[in-house]
Amino acid sequence: MSQYVVQRLASFDDVDKDEWDAVLNQSSVQTVFQLYSWNRLVWEEHGCDELILLAVRTREGVAVAFAPLFLTEKNGRKIIQMITALRGDYADILLNVMHAKISIQVILSYIFKEYSEPSIFLLEKIPPESSLLSIAPAVYRKTIITDGAVCPSLIFETETPESLSKKINNKKMRYYHRRLVKIGDYNIRHLTEPEVIRPYLKSFFDQHISRWAKTPFLEKRERDFYTSMVDTLGSSKVLIFSVLSIDEKPVGFHLGFGFHRRFIWYKPTYDIEYSKYSPGLVLMKESIQYALDSGYTEFDFAAGDESYKERFANYARQNHDISFYTGEWNYFLERSKCVLVVAKQHIKKLLG
Repeated sequence: MSQYVVQRLASFDDVDKDEWDAVLNQSSVQTVFQLYSWNRLVWEEHGCDELILLAVRTREGVAVAFAPLFLTEKNGRKIIQMITALRGDYADILLNVMHAKISIQVILSYIFKEYSEPSIFLLEKIPPESSLLSIAPAVYRKTIITDGAVCPSLIFETETPESLSKKINNKKMRYYHRRLVKIGDYNIRHLTEPEVIRPYLKSFFDQHISRWAKTPFLEKRERDFYTSMVDTLGSSKVLIFSVLSIDEKPVGFHLGFGFHRRFIWYKPTYDIEYSKYSPGLVLMKESIQYALDSGYTEFDFAAGDESYKERFANYARQNHDISFYTGEWNYFLERSKCVLVVAKQHIKKLLG
């Protein structure tokens, strides 16, 4: 480990974005939520806790890992978490796979040396392809891994053209599409330019507020965050804003992402006055077709196992949470809880 060093960065201004991108390109998890721009955006919106922004370098000064973390307090316990988990559906420490094990060792060593008080170092929303899942328990004994959210997905390459067509253009989807087309001039646009997207944002927020009583868009802070997201990610062409219109009136919107050949379904909404025409499903159908036509290999429905996703998905990605405990007692208690939960689930299955 003496050949590797942890560098504590004071802010995201101190990060070399090219180095970040280089590490990301060598990481086992590569989604929009690991981008430098996403992490910086989320932190600037949150930014009320202590930033712990770490880089791991070789003796020659080459960056091989970045850990965008923060220290917070919940229920009287100090916890270290990942910034991207505040907003993203997938989180991970950026690790060059060739240096992943040693990087995790030096990060853990730094964390537990500098922060002896936190009872938990919590890494949430870790997808199954992350190298952390195999490395973490191998390098640190007091590690607990639990199941997180299920993220359904449609992998295009595992479908034949015929089976894919049946999913996207089945009888029910054609029916919904025809009904919308009949009531007016039907149009779908997939936008990437911030200056083109921005004028639609008020309608996007208003539709979401009308559709969901507990929408976060009731808060100005949330609306400002999404506006900044459009400006920041739209300029890098990873944000895709879809507008479904009838007679030039928007009846549905979707804000999603396209990165590393994966399209992520993130924030949809529609005009409740058109509910009987199922604009949400039509918009999803159009988005899947757009992803397919644009060369993406996967349409990721992201976290949540809502029933409508099952109509299209052919794969379910199981996220995990990784917890590192500093104290033996806390570790023992949490371990016991996990064993009890598993035992109850097993008994439930046996009893039918």
